[in-house]
Amino acid sequence: MAASQAIAEFIKALGKEKVLTDREDLLCYSYDATPDVPGALPEAVVMPENTAEVVQVMKIASEYRVTVCPTCGEAFLHYYPALLTGETREKARALVKKTMDITDFLVKYNLGVPEVWGPVPDKITYHSPCHLDRGMGVFKQPLELIKQVPGAVLLPLREPAACCGGAGAFSFTNRELSAMVLNPKVADIRQTGAQTVLTGCSACRMQLAEGLARAGLAAEVLHTVEFLARARKEKPS
Repeated sequence: MAASQAIAEFIKALGKEKVLTDREDLLCYSYDATPDVPGALPEAVVMPENTAEVVQVMKIASEYRVTVCPTCGEAFLHYYPALLTGETREKARALVKKTMDITDFLVKYNLGVPEVWGPVPDKITYHSPCHLDRGMGVFKQPLELIKQVPGAVLLPLREPAACCGGAGAFSFTNRELSAMVLNPKVADIRQTGAQTVLTGCSACRMQLAEGLARAGLAAEVLHTVEFLARARKEKPS
């Protein structure tokens, strides 16, 4: 199950929120930066082909802008208010208070209460994505939710917030350097003995899955919300 599908099904299953999706196909609401250094804000520009889509998103009437992509979340929190101009900038600023990561949303509004979860016996470790941890300020919330799932044993990484080397397109444009950053993360995962690796970023998920496969490790890599959706499905009726 894709993270985008998992988040919609999960929130609807709570019976508390009406979920409005932007479109049936997936969009990227990120930003481009030049030179080739992720986060180079002084040179950053909003990708022209996405600007119209961003404006459409701002027109959707919603109480919350919940995301499973911290790069998109960080863009809405920090970059669009800084990069856009005029009326569009004001709309972007209005969205800042509405934009939340799914785990932050669940914890803040007490929607991830223990009664929600069914047993999922598993040895879990958690990788904290750069854009989620440092970009959106979300670190404790995913761990709080994971610990509430019966049967889930959390085996902490020695350096959970160390970068995995994904960094969006960086892993494609700088493969050797990306692998050098990834290798210590894979070794850290290995030493936990975890059967499942969770992370709040789909780009990190792809990067970690590739690294584990190359290292011959059989651990499954899931987005955190996919694991939480699985825990809900495993709840005894």
